[in-house]
Amino acid sequence: MSRLGKYVCALYICLAIVIGGFAAYFKVILSDPNNLIAQRYNAFFYGSYDNNLSNPQGKLVTTAPNYKKHGQVINIDSNLCIREEPNLDSYISYCLYEGMIFDILEKDNGWYKIKYEDIIGYANGDYIEEYDETPPNKVYDEIQSNSIFKKATPIEAELTAYCNCAICSEAWGSQTAMQTHTRVGVIAAPKDIPLGSKIYIPELKDYKEDRIFNVEDRGGAVVVKNDGTYIIDIWLPTHEQVNEFGRKKTIVYLME
Repeated sequence: MSRLGKYVCALYICLAIVIGGFAAYFKVILSDPNNLIAQRYNAFFYGSYDNNLSNPQGKLVTTAPNYKKHGQVINIDSNLCIREEPNLDSYISYCLYEGMIFDILEKDNGWYKIKYEDIIGYANGDYIEEYDETPPNKVYDEIQSNSIFKKATPIEAELTAYCNCAICSEAWGSQTAMQTHTRVGVIAAPKDIPLGSKIYIPELKDYKEDRIFNVEDRGGAVVVKNDGTYIIDIWLPTHEQVNEFGRKKTIVYLME
């Protein structure tokens, strides 16, 4: 072997010894849970690190959230606003009512980040009670049913639908018999139900959250049938939705 080759070989041997020494040193250092370098290394690569004597192996410790999985609206007279940001001046995305339930995503400084159906935003913690499994209070549907049914007259009804197109509304378009304009929540009812009345329709939660509809319109086919069934016509935005709606027999509740 040439002299140069011997020098190169010796250099490799020295480097191997040095690298091996460093590796052994850091192995000892990082295995010590009380060592500051080990704490910072593990915190950087693995997250939160516990160097407490009760955890001598330095195992990764996951901190549990300071809130439960779900929340329920409580102690509110009107509604609880879901806002885009956690402050009272932020834009309101949606409103929740007493008893409604939702998922809790975060909790910070008296505000909750929540998810209600597909809506995500912030709500004031003063009107929220947390829970993990079963809602601690009556849910919204139960509250609504109890309060409405006590002060309402049940009516056998057949639900149909209409829109503003010429097929459904002819030349009237969006104008109603009450001189208002059609919108979500407007219905047409037979003449013995006064304009301005409110009707609770349990099956139509997907159309209107509170299921309370306003009688503001009439119609030639909106009558009481010979068997006493009331035809109730629900306004929908498009004729395609009208066709999909079809006809539904149910019980509705004329509210006082």
